[in-house]
This record gives sequence, C-alpha cells and structure tokens, in this order.
Amino acid sequence: MHRLTAALLAFATTGLHVAAADDSAPPPSPAATESTEVTQLRERVARLESTINQMMEKDQQAWLSDERAAQIRELVADTLADADSRASLQSSSATAGWDKGFFLQSADGNFRLNIGGQIQFRYIWNYQNDSPTDDDRYGFEVRRSKLVFKGHIFDPSWQYELEIDSSRNTGGMQLGENVWVQKDFGGGFVIRAGQFKPFYLREENVSSRRLLAVERSNVNTAFTAGIAQGVQGMYTTPNWRIGAAYIDGFNTGNTPYNAEDNEFAFTGRTEFLAWGDWKAIEDDNAFRDGAPALMFGLAGSFQRNEFGTGNNTPPPNFNNNEGDTFGTSADVTWKVQGFTLSGIVIYQNVDSTDGARVPYNFDQWGAVLRGGLFVADDVELYAVYEWGDYDQPNQANLSTLTAGFNWFFHKNDIKWSTDIGYGFNPVAAPWVGTGGSGWRVDAPGEDGQIVFRSQIQLLF
Repeated sequence: MHRLTAALLAFATTGLHVAAADDSAPPPSPAATESTEVTQLRERVARLESTINQMMEKDQQAWLSDERAAQIRELVADTLADADSRASLQSSSATAGWDKGFFLQSADGNFRLNIGGQIQFRYIWNYQNDSPTDDDRYGFEVRRSKLVFKGHIFDPSWQYELEIDSSRNTGGMQLGENVWVQKDFGGGFVIRAGQFKPFYLREENVSSRRLLAVERSNVNTAFTAGIAQGVQGMYTTPNWRIGAAYIDGFNTGNTPYNAEDNEFAFTGRTEFLAWGDWKAIEDDNAFRDGAPALMFGLAGSFQRNEFGTGNNTPPPNFNNNEGDTFGTSADVTWKVQGFTLSGIVIYQNVDSTDGARVPYNFDQWGAVLRGGLFVADDVELYAVYEWGDYDQPNQANLSTLTAGFNWFFHKNDIKWSTDIGYGFNPVAAPWVGTGGSGWRVDAPGEDGQIVFRSQIQLLF
C-alpha cells in the first residue's frame, strides 16, 4: 500500500505542475484549452492506473511467495499423507485392509488383529413315524452366529483367539468355542492355554465352516470331547502332527474350577500325512483346483468322572457318576481333485458306578463313512453313512444314511447346503445330544425317522 500512496502523491504533484505550466503559457482559445487539458488528464490517469495495477500485482506476488507458499506446502504434505494412508490398505505393507479377512496391523508387524465372522441359517423338517408328540417338526433357526478376533501381540509368536457366539436358544452373546492364548516356540512346537476343542476326533476338529454335510454326524455327537478348558501342546512337521491336552473333562465348556462335572481328562492324537500338505485337509471338501492329500489319524483319551457326588444317574448319562472313561479312534482322509473319501472307527469303554454304587461297564462303538464328488466346479454331491452301538439295554444300534449337495458361490465363504437323512433303526438319546443335528430321540421300536436340512452359510 505504500506504493499506492506514492503513486497518488505523484498524481497530485503532476497536477500542480500542469497548473503551473498553464499559467506561463500564452492563453489559447477556451475550446482548444479545454479539449487539450481533458486529453492530457485522461492520458495521465490511464498511465497512473497502469502503474498502480503493476504495483498491486507485485504486492500480490510477494504475498503469494510468503504466506501462500507456506499454506501450499502444508496442503501438499496433507495430500501425501492421505495418499500413504490409502496405499496402506494393500496387504503387502499394510496397517489395515483385507487379506482373506479384515485386519489391523502395526507397521513393524508385531501386533495384528484379524476380524472375521460366520453366519449359518438353516431350515429343518423332521418326521417321526408314530411319534408320541408331533410326527412333524419344522422351522428356521440360526445355527451359528460368530464373531472371531485373532492374531498376535508383541511379536508373531504370541498368538490369541477370542470368539463371541450368539446363544442358539436366546440369541444372547456368550463366549465361543475358542478363547485361548498360544505361544509358538518355533520348530513346529506350540502350547495353547484356554478354552478350545481338544485335538481328538477328526470330525470335531474340522471347522464347522468347512464341513461336508450340513452338520456333523450323530456318532461324533456321542463321542466328541467337545469344548473344554485346559492346556494343549502341538508339534507339527511336514508329514507328522502330534498333540496332547490336559482338560477339565469332555464337553465342560466355560465352567468354573469347582464345578461338579468331571475331575479331569487327557486327549492325544497323531496324524500322518502320506502326501499333500496340511492346508489341503483343513476341510472335508475336495475342490477341483485343490491339492490331493492322504492322511491317517490315531487318537486316544482318558477321563476321570466326578467323584464324591454321584447322583444315581442311570446310563447313558455318566458325567456325575464315579468311574473312568477310555476312548480311542482311527481315521483316514483321502482327497483328489474333485473327490474325497473318509472314514473313522471309534471305541469307548465306560467303567462307572452311580451314587448307589451300582456298577456299569459298557463297550461302545461308532463308525462313519463319508464321500463327496464334484459334478461341476461349484456343485458337490455327498453321502454319509453312520453306525453305532452304545451298548445299552433294549436299545437298537444306530443306522442312518444322509445324502445331499453343496452349491459353492465363493468356495466355503458363501455356500448353500441341502441334505436328507433316513434312520433305518430307532435313534437313541446318546446320538441326538442337544438336538443340533436336526435328529430327534425315537422311542424303542420306532424307526423310519426322516430329517431334511437346508442351510446358507456366509463367512467374512
């Protein structure tokens, strides 16, 4: 603005000079004088306006080079930072994004959180011939609804998993089957502590996300170790996997230390991978683009039942009866592109007494044979046959056949499964368990039960 003031002073000075010059000149005619003065004044005003505009432009350029330049630098820095944050969504050097699931990770990779979930929504129709209640039972249910948080902390060797499930009866949130901390010591050896499924039966250890049929078998329901709390060690090589666990007991779940259920239990399992890799047998499906694999498994268990508080519970419910339970199993899994075949044989001995000191000793058996065949890249047909003998008085052996299909929209992430099962003999209570498979307890002599199941699964 000081330049603008100087320009105005110059304009005033120029005007005085003009007046002085006019006083010394010979007097022209009035019209000529007026015309000449107007023209000169217009020219000088035009020159002064041009000068003033140039001065103002220089002032603006000076301001741009100082304050505006600093603002532009700040804007560029913010833009680059935003670009870096967007680039970090790529999993190669990521701090957040998608890598077969949502994740958050520190820049150095020492902290990582994977976030995932599972939804299984199904329809079930059950028919029992001459049922004492309703012959037909049918309806919808949310079989599984899970949120899973897992990853590592401080360094990749300290691993964790926290699963939150919705109750199948009330819909309320509760601890899921996996709530544990695990240390990877390297060389294939890890130790896990918390709540988990013990390394025992092959079918139970396959995730519900990757089952062949809509649900696990009734034989698995009767013999599984289920969900328990304890400590487990695992050792893995390219061809061998060995695990052992010390737990509260079979199917004890999230119970306090002083619960009157089982005293303790041990489980152990050995797997031999004849060919293929461990990832190839994570599921029961043999996709056409998958790797072939052949695995043999052998497992054993021992459980000390509750002592001192026997409740006179008759068989087959021995959880609160004094005694011991010993189990063992052998299984095989074979997969080639588009075809899978697997089977398991289970033996269990229950040597127990109830609160009245009445002894029980039972030799129980179960067997499952299952196969799957892809008839298209995204359609798989399957069949499952189950047989079991729970060694109970006046109880027929289990004998069921289930057949169905899987339609994969995006592998197991989105799939539709539908099957129908038939009971050749009456289905007894030990095989049904809590009823999650859709089967109901038959009265003695009532065979011919039919179960239809259809389920949609979404993983994220």
